[in-house]
Amino acid sequence: MADAADVTTSYALANGKRTVYLPVTKRAEASTLEVVKKVRAAIPEFQKLLPEGIKVSFEFDQTPVVNQSIQDLLKEGGLGALLTGLMVLLFLRDVRSAF
Repeated sequence: MADAADVTTSYALANGKRTVYLPVTKRAEASTLEVVKKVRAAIPEFQKLLPEGIKVSFEFDQTPVVNQSIQDLLKEGGLGALLTGLMVLLFLRDVRSAF
């Protein structure tokens, strides 16, 4: 037996330094925002378990994209409701139906 390691086929860099990259993914039924919130909350616990000199950090976060998508969806939904009400008001001339 020889003392050996796996052949490196790829590696990750964080701030120009080689690093261990551990991707965290969610299941289809999970909320991206909730998963990120729980991972961020668990980072101090992970850090406690590791030896001195090893730093745990959160490097890639998709929550800004998800938050922007939610805001865009709400904006477009509101605009659609407003335009639908305006069309009902213009064509049916009924304020009660428009609301």
